[in-house]
Amino acid sequence: MKSGFSVVLGMLVAPMVILFASSLYYIHGCEPTYEQVTSGPIGEMEPVVSPDGKRLAFREFTPESHTASERGGLRILSLDPGKRESKLLLKPDQFHGGASWSPDNLWLSYSNYESIQPGSSSVERRIYKVNMDTGEKVRLTPGLPTLRIGEFTSWSERGEIAFVADNNIYAMRHDGSNLRKLVDVVPKEPNLRPVQIAWSSDGKSLAFSAERTSDSGSKEESKIWLADVQSGHLRPITTGVYDETPTWQDSDTIIFSRFSDNLPTVSLYSVSIRTGTVKRVSHNGMGYSPWVDQKSKVLYFSSAKRFDPSGNDFNMFRGFHVWRMPINTSVDK
Repeated sequence: MKSGFSVVLGMLVAPMVILFASSLYYIHGCEPTYEQVTSGPIGEMEPVVSPDGKRLAFREFTPESHTASERGGLRILSLDPGKRESKLLLKPDQFHGGASWSPDNLWLSYSNYESIQPGSSSVERRIYKVNMDTGEKVRLTPGLPTLRIGEFTSWSERGEIAFVADNNIYAMRHDGSNLRKLVDVVPKEPNLRPVQIAWSSDGKSLAFSAERTSDSGSKEESKIWLADVQSGHLRPITTGVYDETPTWQDSDTIIFSRFSDNLPTVSLYSVSIRTGTVKRVSHNGMGYSPWVDQKSKVLYFSSAKRFDPSGNDFNMFRGFHVWRMPINTSVDK
């Protein structure tokens, strides 16, 4: 094992535990089986599985993260049943969020805060990619002080990386070249603020969560939206008050997190793009930042028994760990 990261079955070993059952199963019409994957000292968020289904990346909070939301490491875990190894890819000395895998499974894109100038207290968010094997880091968005870049990235199968900047959606090539505005959101929806984005497998659509703000700038709601890349047409596909973190199950179905009216309970739901049908995938308290492993049809997500939405990231996600469940399951509407 590397970086003090232990792999066991049903035992607690500091500082990090990986828990795997022998198999996943479900019974039609019954509550699905939830399987816990990680159990670190603070919390783990934003699981993303490589396109080949062999590795899991996630954001890791540790005692070294202190109490700042801009901290958090990026860890990689092998999903090979006979090789439960892991490594700390990016140390928790800085913010590392919004990760997405390259189609060839060799790189992860992510966002990071950096000083605008050496020694300056002013920071801006930039997008990087890191190589899985060598640890090489490549900055993709240098010198863009005029763009306020968002946290999340999404890598298309054609090799483009999408991200949010100035409340519009941009894209660039894997090396940072050919930067272009992909979806013009502001002229169509001036009070809409896109946050999390997810590119469809055919590259024709982008699902994204977006916060609707009042004239004073306060958040009023968050829904899942769909953008047609070619035409730029936008439409909401969910009607909840707080719907976030979309991920594609297949070409017609998106899974997302929905916060209940009486915060802070949150569950996973699915929505059909074609019919608009919404189904609940998990019970209250089970489900945030979902990600579908397209190879095994297993849904990975973060969950905690207790959720504190009033704190910063470090305290808000204390107790959150990565779980998984069969994808061909629904609880109710």
